[in-house]
Amino acid sequence: MRICHLAFSLFLFLVLSVSSKAQNSSVSLNGGITYSNSPIYTLRDNSQILTTQSIYKPTIALAYNHWFRPNFFLRNELSFKTLGGNSLNRHLDENDYFVHSVSLSFLSLSLLPIIELELGRYIVSAGLGASAGILVTSKFANYQFVNLELQLAELEMRELNNLDFGLKGIFEVKRIIANDFRVSISLAYYKGLRDLSQSISEERIYMSNSTMKIGLEIPIGK
Repeated sequence: MRICHLAFSLFLFLVLSVSSKAQNSSVSLNGGITYSNSPIYTLRDNSQILTTQSIYKPTIALAYNHWFRPNFFLRNELSFKTLGGNSLNRHLDENDYFVHSVSLSFLSLSLLPIIELELGRYIVSAGLGASAGILVTSKFANYQFVNLELQLAELEMRELNNLDFGLKGIFEVKRIIANDFRVSISLAYYKGLRDLSQSISEERIYMSNSTMKIGLEIPIGK
């Protein structure tokens, strides 16, 4: 958690120091839902995966936007997101079923060049850039069915690389309201390019996720 606090403090320092000199800048706060299906499965022996299930988790992001041209700006975004997935498994030796649940929380920093088009009071924008994240917490748990209810049976131990990075694309629609404030709805997709697995086997773990967010953008310079 100390790393998270340090990264967040550094981000705020950059925002405050740059915004004091910015000619046309804004900050935005967004919240929404992240959809993901982790390619991480149980380590239990003699088990068979029957089905997998994606999960939806809340996410929040703080961004600093700086315009270089009327229709082009650079977004620096700090976000917190939880990724994972569930899988239904059959234990072959005991002929019973269990659910393996994966939960990975990342603190991510993205750098996104974005082009936008203004259509009256509406603005449409799209961009593609880089994103890197630090793995903050992780949990790998198995749940057994007991009297038709899921109960925690055991936690699995797994080591992953702490740093993830990849490409992030975004499409956004904004509505201009009073005092040039903007309400936004955005869709983003992230594709990890680094293998998070520390296993010596042929297992490969690349994280990806889709996110939908709504938020408010506030101008801080003219």
